[in-house]
Amino acid sequence: MDCTEQTFQSAVCGSVTPTAQFNTNNQVTFVEQGFPSFISAPNGFTYEAGGSGNVTFDGQNHYLYDAEGRVCAVASTITGDMSAYIYNATGQRVAKGSITSLSCNMATNGFTLTNQYLLGPGGEQVTELNGAGTWLHSNVWAGAHLNATYDSKGLHFHLADPLGTRRVQLNAQGAIEETCQGLPFGDALQCAQTSIASANDATEHHFTGKERDTESGLDYFGARYYASTMGRFMSPDWATKAEPVPYAKLENPQTLNLYAYVGNNPLSRTDPTGHYVCSGTKDQCAQIQTGLNLAKAAQDKLGANSTGGKAIGAVLKFYGAAGDKNGVNVSFDALKPGVLGQESSGRQGITNIKFDLGQINNMARSSDIGGVFSMSERAATEIHEGRHGVDDMKRGEGTDSRSALNATEHNAYRTESYVFHGLGVNSAQGLWSTSWAPGQAEANRNAAVDSSAARSVAGDCAGGGCKP
Repeated sequence: MDCTEQTFQSAVCGSVTPTAQFNTNNQVTFVEQGFPSFISAPNGFTYEAGGSGNVTFDGQNHYLYDAEGRVCAVASTITGDMSAYIYNATGQRVAKGSITSLSCNMATNGFTLTNQYLLGPGGEQVTELNGAGTWLHSNVWAGAHLNATYDSKGLHFHLADPLGTRRVQLNAQGAIEETCQGLPFGDALQCAQTSIASANDATEHHFTGKERDTESGLDYFGARYYASTMGRFMSPDWATKAEPVPYAKLENPQTLNLYAYVGNNPLSRTDPTGHYVCSGTKDQCAQIQTGLNLAKAAQDKLGANSTGGKAIGAVLKFYGAAGDKNGVNVSFDALKPGVLGQESSGRQGITNIKFDLGQINNMARSSDIGGVFSMSERAATEIHEGRHGVDDMKRGEGTDSRSALNATEHNAYRTESYVFHGLGVNSAQGLWSTSWAPGQAEANRNAAVDSSAARSVAGDCAGGGCKP
């Protein structure tokens, strides 16, 4: 057995011989394994009737789902305990409680509130209260990273691995309170606390920063629940429009598995929402989301119905909202000097966009406006490359002629200029300047766009690389 694979292995790789069975829908139906017992499922798996594909029994817990496909109640066959979840109007979990009968009807299932969650703008859990409204703890977030937790024992700092999984917890003086270990898919989580008085497991956030529910062992990813014991989601992925196999890339068979976690590559990828697969570290993915948020702020400042607002809005729609996978794949790489981003369109409507965050951030360090420039430049670069994707989607193919390249570069630089305009900052390439007189601003913008587009076309077509 390969110790790097998720094959229901124990924490001591190779100590057991697992057996798993699947049906024709790629659903786990049976798991037989002597150790560890918490992922053995001798009674097999069952799925929700009607074709939704949601797991209703995993050999240990029974699950019910609401009309939106969210887990709304769970019952443990081990402890006999039952719990239910409450979601707000936007689908974010805001409370949980105990129940006396397995039902999602809060009026009849004996629901008693046990936990309440106060959420931040990105849906992150900022504060947890008990059922009586008494404060339990507050989490400190920055750029989608969980940095610290306050509770009755004081302030705790969290040190995470590159994918955002908590590994070490420190007290305010820097002393180690807790260390945690686990396997790549988040399974076999083991946390050991030291003997200092402040030591505890300050928050339930562990695997890639997600909440792990003690009542089920599942991780709450927002759009779906994830079972680290299987390395799979409890529900199949879904698309906002009907597709035979949502988000499948025929050249990559792993994408045909709608229960899979990050294409079965948890060593370098995370899934921030239960939908979107970002091929980068948690920090890289957070930087991209921050850029899109800034672009939205620029659109709001210009006005959604203004020329600039509409241009930015078209690109934001192309990327899609968080969790709305639509064939746009974002990754990260070291690009050639001067190239901050790179877009290419493939088959089946797939668009791949690479960003060189190192170059973007290095430009910030050499700029007199530092971090502000870094964030605005990142936002503008994302919009620039996204505009190429919009144009390629309209054509149904990538750009290989000089005329088409010239047109899309003009569109991209112009839309990029609107981002700087809306944010009220200068562009390093001269696409926008806050010092331009109002009566001359559009003429200056046009000249800057023409110059930048011509430079890009000349570079891309050098050596006969473009058709006439």
